[in-house]
Amino acid sequence: MAATGKRDRELLRSPCDVEEEDELRLERIKEEIDRGFDALRDVEDGVSIFGSARVQEGHRWYELCRETAACLAGHGFAVITGGGPGLMEAANRGASEAGGLSVGLNIELPREQRTNPYVNRSLHFHYFFARKLMFVRYARAFVIFPMRSAPTSARRRVCSASWTLRTQSARESRADCEARGSDKRGPRHHVFSS
Repeated sequence: MAATGKRDRELLRSPCDVEEEDELRLERIKEEIDRGFDALRDVEDGVSIFGSARVQEGHRWYELCRETAACLAGHGFAVITGGGPGLMEAANRGASEAGGLSVGLNIELPREQRTNPYVNRSLHFHYFFARKLMFVRYARAFVIFPMRSAPTSARRRVCSASWTLRTQSARESRADCEARGSDKRGPRHHVFSS
């Protein structure tokens, strides 16, 4: 109980108690964003794919996600995920097997999430907002598979950023990718375009 009390006091201390750490924190944020920009600078046509970390190989959503990512990679799109297990792994796997760029944007979590073996460009983040910036900045489109444990607000933020689908090549290749897995029992398929 003593450890919890100490953590609570640390969390609740006033901002002036940590003011001297602000410069260090700002420098760390800048370095993290710069590192992301440098690593992804060559990604012109990326598609960010989101989905549950709990869906495993053999599930129809895993296979659909894998096929979708392979289709996107086959049309020249880089696939960007959170780099973890489940549907993120399926997307990275599909892109990697199709010979495309498979990006994993991993985050430091209390229960460490390992980068899946199908990521061929991996970045690690401490700050969630720096990671979200990379998902949005380098994406021309978003594919959102079921996220069993994701908060509704996370889905809303992704959907509100969907206007970034702005390349003609994305519109041309979407028909081929959309046709996959279109049964009525599967996930809903929405295509956002400008």
